[in-house]
Amino acid sequence: MSSIFSPIRLHENAAFAAKNTALRGAMRTATDVFAAKRAEGMGSGPVEAWRDQASEIRQYIVDNMLDCVDQFAASATRAGAVVHRARDSESAREAIFNILRNHRAARIVKAKSMITEEIHLNKSRREVGRLFSDKLGVPYSDDPTVLTGIARTALRKEFLSADAGISGANFAVADSGSLVIFTNEGNGRMVTALPPLHIAVLSMEKIIPSLKDLAVFARLLPRAATGQALSTYLSIITGNRKSKDSTGSRELHIVLLDNGRSQILAGEYRNIFKCIRCSACINVCPVYRTIGGHAYGATYSGPMGIILTILLEGMDKAHSLLDASTMCGACAEVCPVRVPLLDLIYKLRKERAEKGLSSQIERKAMAGFGCVVKSPFLFNMAQTAARVFWPIVRKVDGKDVLPRVPVPAARTLRRRLS
Repeated sequence: MSSIFSPIRLHENAAFAAKNTALRGAMRTATDVFAAKRAEGMGSGPVEAWRDQASEIRQYIVDNMLDCVDQFAASATRAGAVVHRARDSESAREAIFNILRNHRAARIVKAKSMITEEIHLNKSRREVGRLFSDKLGVPYSDDPTVLTGIARTALRKEFLSADAGISGANFAVADSGSLVIFTNEGNGRMVTALPPLHIAVLSMEKIIPSLKDLAVFARLLPRAATGQALSTYLSIITGNRKSKDSTGSRELHIVLLDNGRSQILAGEYRNIFKCIRCSACINVCPVYRTIGGHAYGATYSGPMGIILTILLEGMDKAHSLLDASTMCGACAEVCPVRVPLLDLIYKLRKERAEKGLSSQIERKAMAGFGCVVKSPFLFNMAQTAARVFWPIVRKVDGKDVLPRVPVPAARTLRRRLS
């Protein structure tokens, strides 16, 4: 499997992000809003029954994924689509390039998609800023708000004249070959319905068994993600445009990405593929709420991102992401399909320790801590020492992290209870 992410520098990125008070304030506001809306959305309807049903469906897919992928490919082909199997990100990009080249597609529009981020079929905001400046004659900016305004003003007509559209998909239906896309923005439908050529890129775990199974996810995913009862747009695309249709692509190509997932599926972390990418675990994570998504240095952030990135990129490269978890369990509690996120992170941490990938200082510190907590006498002595030496430690190195660490209590819980 080829490398798809930049080197993971979590500690460096997190330290920088934690000092950015504007970022922390924005993250807190955004995640608080998501939390409030999610609580309201998940409070309506028999949510726990839906979660049980959705969890069973996703577990069935995990247990039968390869067969379901084959069924989807066959169904999509019968419906008129052309299905391409991509072994890794490089072969996925090559397949997309060949499709565009063969169709002589000069104007291409693209909807946002995490899987295209994974295979690096994207541009950074700086590249977009330079492109807008060169082609549209506007002042250069890499500010997302400014770029969005420019796009709304100048690019709408591009949707109407585009030769090809590229999108992802939230789900792929095995028995009908349909693609299912949830969006709250109209450009999703403009990308998939207006250009004559539509290329959909999706990873193999996006499969669900049948359209009747979609109903429970149509209820759960929006509620878990944004608190909405339903997404603004829910599109079901089955094959290419039929003679009686007024919209839809004349040719649909589906790129099914493996990128190491078959290997992961055979291992003990396979249940990460129950995930439906709703972001509920991300928005509730106290680490993400503090440092934001960019600090992870990978396509996927938050608790599910920790797991998936390590599995895709390898423990040697991405093990530092395991430090981006407090192990509080909030992620597993809110997951609408009951992915055992906490258990998976714990297993990965255990694997990291067994491979000796944590720093020598950390290993010695944890070994010392283990000795101390086994002895009531040593533990009491350590608590006393912490209260005495804490002010000194703060003076030596108290600029970044230590001010956010709780100060040792003047009277310990044990003394209060004795």
